Amino acid sequence: MKKTYIVLVASLLLSSLASKAQDTLLFNDFQQPHWKAYDTLNSPPGVSTSTTWYLFNANPLANGAASYRPNRWYLSYPVSKNDMYATGMSDTSSTSVITPDTNTVLAASSWTNLGDGANALEANYCISPSTKLGTHDTLFWKSAPFQTPRYVDRYSVLISTSSNDFGVFTDTIFRAAEMVGTPPVNTDTLYADFTFTCYNGSIPAANYFVHGLDGTYIDPAGTTTPISHRGKLHPFSFPLDAYANQTIFVAFLSDSHDDNGITIDDIMIRGNKNTQGVNEYINEMGLSIYPNPANEVAKVNFKLTAEASVLLNVYDVAGKLVYSENKGTMAQGNHFSNLNISSFAKGFYTVSVQTSIGNSIVKLIVQ
Repeated sequence: MKKTYIVLVASLLLSSLASKAQDTLLFNDFQQPHWKAYDTLNSPPGVSTSTTWYLFNANPLANGAASYRPNRWYLSYPVSKNDMYATGMSDTSSTSVITPDTNTVLAASSWTNLGDGANALEANYCISPSTKLGTHDTLFWKSAPFQTPRYVDRYSVLISTSSNDFGVFTDTIFRAAEMVGTPPVNTDTLYADFTFTCYNGSIPAANYFVHGLDGTYIDPAGTTTPISHRGKLHPFSFPLDAYANQTIFVAFLSDSHDDNGITIDDIMIRGNKNTQGVNEYINEMGLSIYPNPANEVAKVNFKLTAEASVLLNVYDVAGKLVYSENKGTMAQGNHFSNLNISSFAKGFYTVSVQTSIGNSIVKLIVQ
């Protein structure tokens, strides 16, 4: 089988840049100009240390989608206009050109790939550089499907403690399910009318995630029948305590069959203790920023499901901490905080709200 690696070179590599004092061990938001993809053929590296991100298609399948959807992970625009942060991009665009002031994501397409069933799944890997962990680190990321529940794509998050060769990612820490079978003809309103799977019969449905099933992070359905919801970037987190003091690689594996597409964004490993349980991937803080883009003051909005201590941090594109504010203990309910950004240089930033009950991140553009 032909194996094609796409080497992703970052002129400002955001993995392992930050010192332990900054505690950002890995970060990538796929923004230009620090992220650029080169179509370079390589043999599987299989090394125990690496400073390079890799894209690898382990099972190339014919793809009937338009040419701007390559048969691998590729840079794209967000699915939801709420995640775009700028005008000029359309979810019906026929190109993958990214404007400088538009949020970018990494996308993979399964649209009309050939074959059937688990043996014909695509196998697109996005593999991180090696990351040396401390004792209480947490992996954060976001994902959004092109549509749900109809033709929602699946993907998995995997960990390797040995090398970045795709065959050694044996630990699966997260699974999002895909739609299988024939969808209902006239409605997308009831998830119970659809069938979802991870192609692993030993995994109960309660242990995998279906985008939009909980009613969050989806755009309202349209008026066309049948209708499909567009996915908003949904934040997830996973505590890495089981890998304390080890060097790991993280892989995002898109392996759907003939659905539509999946996007990921804002991959980060941070060194803070996460008090959530292993299966509590979902962050329900509803973190948002308005206006965005902003140039003087941005309002940070979030919701606490219980009383919690709150820390507000802001990082630049290199993962450097540029602002930190301890908000102290805050009551359950909705909160907002005015963030003075008048002294910030123009560009992209990541705002992180860390609490004793959960964490969330969101992108901010300063104009």
